[in-house]
Amino acid sequence: MATRRLSDPITIGLIGGVALVGAALVGAAAGWVAAGAPSPAAALVLLVAPAVALAIVLYPRPGTALLAALVMANAGLVLQEQASLPNIEKGVTLLVAIGVLFDRRALEVVRAVPWLYGVLGIFAASRLFTALTVPGSTSPVDVAQEMMFAVLLVFVLSWAIARCGALIWVLLGISIAGGIASLLAFARLVVGIDSTFFGFAPEPLFTTEQLAAIQRGGIVPDETRASGPIADPNFYAQTLALAIPLAIWVALRGPRLSVRLAGGASALAMTGGLLLTQSRGGFIALFLALFVLGALELRGRWRMLLLALPIVVAIGISVSGATERVEQLTEITNPRETTDPSIRGRVSEQIVSLKMLADEPITGIGVDQYLNRYQEYALEVGLDERPVREPHSAYLGIAAETGIPGLAAFIALFVVGLVVAWRARSRFAAMGRPERGAAAAVAAGLTGYAVAALFLHLAFPAYLWLALGLVGGVGALAQRQESQADEPAPTDDWQATPAESRA
Repeated sequence: MATRRLSDPITIGLIGGVALVGAALVGAAAGWVAAGAPSPAAALVLLVAPAVALAIVLYPRPGTALLAALVMANAGLVLQEQASLPNIEKGVTLLVAIGVLFDRRALEVVRAVPWLYGVLGIFAASRLFTALTVPGSTSPVDVAQEMMFAVLLVFVLSWAIARCGALIWVLLGISIAGGIASLLAFARLVVGIDSTFFGFAPEPLFTTEQLAAIQRGGIVPDETRASGPIADPNFYAQTLALAIPLAIWVALRGPRLSVRLAGGASALAMTGGLLLTQSRGGFIALFLALFVLGALELRGRWRMLLLALPIVVAIGISVSGATERVEQLTEITNPRETTDPSIRGRVSEQIVSLKMLADEPITGIGVDQYLNRYQEYALEVGLDERPVREPHSAYLGIAAETGIPGLAAFIALFVVGLVVAWRARSRFAAMGRPERGAAAAVAAGLTGYAVAALFLHLAFPAYLWLALGLVGGVGALAQRQESQADEPAPTDDWQATPAESRA
């Protein structure tokens, strides 16, 4: 693929445009500092933003890797909380999207996987419809902005993978970010370093209601579980179940030894990080994700390794100290007698979700209204006295808040995503391409996320959009490689040249 030279008119225009924006940002930063910025870090970021913006626009592959790493590290929310910065995930997404404007064939990415974008659009429409029609819902403007970011993030990731050859860059970015976060959690919990590492390895957060319930149950609050940059062990485990299969593929198929070593180290670190979460749902999600990856990629006698997978998981649970937590799952059949308040609460939340859906099957009770109306239903159920609770199941939570249409669209996101990844793998295999394993890893990661979503609500949706962006990317890349044998699609040659000509 031809590279764009610095003397090309379009490149000169890009540099000029970014330079003008950069000058404006520098002036704004100077004024902000003089007026008293929220934090020195915020002003510093704004000052260096022009150079970073120019690099991201001209070098979309590392720019997209940075975007994927930021999402994996939850950097947008962490830095917003710690340094009063704007959400940098959204800013980098917009910068990568600038490159799309100069690609005349960018929409081929959408045409390659129309069903994926179709169900994503239906899901967005269902949330917006509920926000417009049900009193008390989150503002329709906020819902529209949230879903616009979702679609844009999915699109720019897909575009960079299919049109710029950023697949290995993106997977490596996710792997390294996940590995570093896990190492930080290890340093705090195991080594004993008394630091939250600027918010990327905080202690688990306990609400007043959670602490009261724990005290009533006679249980000491467990602060030994890794919570990663999410500040919640269970959600953190969900992100790792998504990322570990991707890191395994990087370790096995990376283009260089250094890349493979980085992928392997990240996979090991994230596996250790997931064990430190002691998340029961996370163990189940990772087990099924690895089973899918092995079933798709192992051949011949190597498939016998799948039989050892349950043993490996059991050993991991034992080593992590989560044996007692797993054994408590047997108490779910009698939630009124359980000594684990989380089990009693989860059962109550599932019943409440179904009651909400039965009352409002078409529109749901309103976007983000489960919290406000939980106690109203929970008093009738009689299992949980806590006034404010989340549904702790993305499927039932979305069903309760947006009705059957929203639930159907949400389930379709996973079904269509897995089908797209499966077809991409088949196409890569038919062409003898190494990306076959990448498509299998994406399918496995999406499986892990979907399984964990059975036990967790949709509190951090950016990870779902990250997974769907990978799905769209491998799907569009497979079609392009199949249809353009005489003009092969970009490969991950690690030649980070200025933004490629995509004619």
